[in-house]
Amino acid sequence: MFAATLTAALIPVSGRIRQAGSDVASEILSHTVVIGADITATADWNEMLKMLETAIREGKGENVNFSAGNSVMVPTDVLNSLAGKNATLALHMGDGLTFSLSGSDISRAEYPVQITLCEASDIPGAARQQLLDGITISREFAMEEKDTYPCPVNAHLSFGPQNAGRHAVLYYYDEFDGTMRQEEFYRIQESGNAMFRLNRGDEYIVVLMKGYTIESGDVLSRIAVTNDISLKSLMAANPQIKDSDMIRVGQMINIPAK
Repeated sequence: MFAATLTAALIPVSGRIRQAGSDVASEILSHTVVIGADITATADWNEMLKMLETAIREGKGENVNFSAGNSVMVPTDVLNSLAGKNATLALHMGDGLTFSLSGSDISRAEYPVQITLCEASDIPGAARQQLLDGITISREFAMEEKDTYPCPVNAHLSFGPQNAGRHAVLYYYDEFDGTMRQEEFYRIQESGNAMFRLNRGDEYIVVLMKGYTIESGDVLSRIAVTNDISLKSLMAANPQIKDSDMIRVGQMINIPAK
């Protein structure tokens, strides 16, 4: 029973690049946590621990929802109790942003998961403007801690069902060269939710782009012309494509705004 022993351990206070595409999207679909106003989440840490213990014991793949505010630390012993189990801890941070920890993603944790959201990021205006030029929908979130997590942390964002089928594209700020770098993309579900797997805290921006699935006979230069953009812009929106002549039928790509 870990519910009684961890009360003082947690203090709720209120690898980096993955090339992405259809394989990533199908992989993370199995970890999806529904977010929205209809979710009932307790703000009582002790109550959450009891519910998590029950979910782990029953092993039915249940989500345990905790209203975390803007900062939370999940202790090592809680992570290791969850490790390998068919249960998920969903940390609701508000404003359509949820982080989740799935037992199937955890083998052995050596240190806690700490997430503290910043009110504003340190992304320079020039880097932000270059990314967002022509983009009509974007979301931004940043963590104070820039450390590697002991296990994957899934970030869930709500863009509304009206954006189903579009691509939510995740960028992080590379402070070494002062640019935004694309990490992965996710095809938004009918519910309007998108999900990304994070390996560390960072400063992130998610933008929405049109998605397109490669068909027989397609070439990138023709797709660029059809969408009134340059081939260079199309390649920049799809860093997973190293050679413009090497695409495959069924491959999902991003179409940036003009």
